Amino acid sequence: MPGPAAPWKAGVSGNPAGRPKGRLTAEIAREARKYGPESIERLVSWMRSDEYKASVPAAIALLDRGYGKPQQEITGEDGGPIDVAVRAAVGLSRMSDEQFDAFDRQLQQAIADGADAGDDAPVDAGGAGTSGSGESP
Repeated sequence: MPGPAAPWKAGVSGNPAGRPKGRLTAEIAREARKYGPESIERLVSWMRSDEYKASVPAAIALLDRGYGKPQQEITGEDGGPIDVAVRAAVGLSRMSDEQFDAFDRQLQQAIADGADAGDDAPVDAGGAGTSGSGESP
């Protein structure tokens, strides 16, 4: 015997309007900012304490807010670029291997050309989603 059903039908949001925006969020932010200087003073006192469990997180919080969180560089092997297979994720799995290879070559060339010229011209997908042969026009 199934359990109690949700009070709304499947596929229908229980909150169609979503999270309230605007006024309430602005009020909360305005109220929180009143405590900014006091919060910083408290973080500084914790940072200066001898209690490791308080001083390190406080120092990190101060640094993150003062300088921003450190950027984390993501690289592949030996610091090179990451090679990502996107074939299934973007629906390219319908292409034959030859069509995909042709598309990949065109994409790589477009990236190289676009980096030089700032060109946003579309790239021929080698027959993706069409009945074409997959060859360039």
